[in-house]
Amino acid sequence: MKEKQESILDEDLSFKGRLKDIKNALLPRLRELRFSLYLMKKSKISLVGLAIVLIMIIIAIIAPYIATAFLPENLLPGPNADPMRIPRDYSIITPLPPGSEGHPFGTGEYSTDIYYGIIYGAHVSMRIAIFVVGIALLIGLALGSISGYFGGIVDEIVMRITDVFLSVPGLILAMAVVVVLGRGLDNIMLAFTIVWWPAYCRYVRGQVLTVRESTFIEAARATGARDSRIIVKHILPNSLAPLLVAATMDMGTVVLVTAALSYIGFGADPGMAEWGRMVSDGQQYFIAGSWWMVVFPGLAIMMFVLGFNLLGDGLRDILDPKLRK
Repeated sequence: MKEKQESILDEDLSFKGRLKDIKNALLPRLRELRFSLYLMKKSKISLVGLAIVLIMIIIAIIAPYIATAFLPENLLPGPNADPMRIPRDYSIITPLPPGSEGHPFGTGEYSTDIYYGIIYGAHVSMRIAIFVVGIALLIGLALGSISGYFGGIVDEIVMRITDVFLSVPGLILAMAVVVVLGRGLDNIMLAFTIVWWPAYCRYVRGQVLTVRESTFIEAARATGARDSRIIVKHILPNSLAPLLVAATMDMGTVVLVTAALSYIGFGADPGMAEWGRMVSDGQQYFIAGSWWMVVFPGLAIMMFVLGFNLLGDGLRDILDPKLRK
């Protein structure tokens, strides 16, 4: 009985010791987080950017529930309808101004609801931005870290492949991919992923080349740590800060380029709830006085890009050691 009590006591002390170790490991990170939040609160521009981004994310998430809030019954999409396509009424050709019954932002050609397009456009834009930046970032991290860490022939092969992609203007390359694969949101995302990963790959390689000769990397090698562990545990965490800033700003750039492709006819199909496509569809009516068909989608694009750019500036101020002083 006495041995059992001693065993329970030892386990309790061991558990408390582990909790203490975890607490001691987390304390510096918590202090760093509090200081980062303090810096964020000091920058009003960053808070504005964060607020805009959060609003866009919320709209994108709840788009299926609020997009049809004002639609009249004859325009409600059916159960099998594609929610990315703005409902149409072919019996009404003339656009209606903002404030019309059931259309707070007005209508486009064939009574397409601008409000519906703006709300679902946020969903479409957020999906494209997250997919493109996320996949391109993962590819760039993998290839760039391997290239920078191992060097030699591996570095040469990866960098020459990267140079081939970087030698072609990004927009031209994206247009070529869309022409080959056809229009559509999935093909747009694939085209932009092909365009975006080389820049991340070269950027990560540069960061890895800077970090890999540091003293703590040499110490990790001396302890017998495997290359994969050194890359994942030591090199990448110390290379991510500038990459995170670039990825945040690229979220807005992806949406801006998507809108540009749709505007010139290489992006979304006509009738899609995509902001660039909506601007393209409304340009012919702009001179006639139907300004809302262009202004509201244009403002949505501007706010999306502005929000991520301001947030990226705030993250740069927080993550850059020179600017934190």
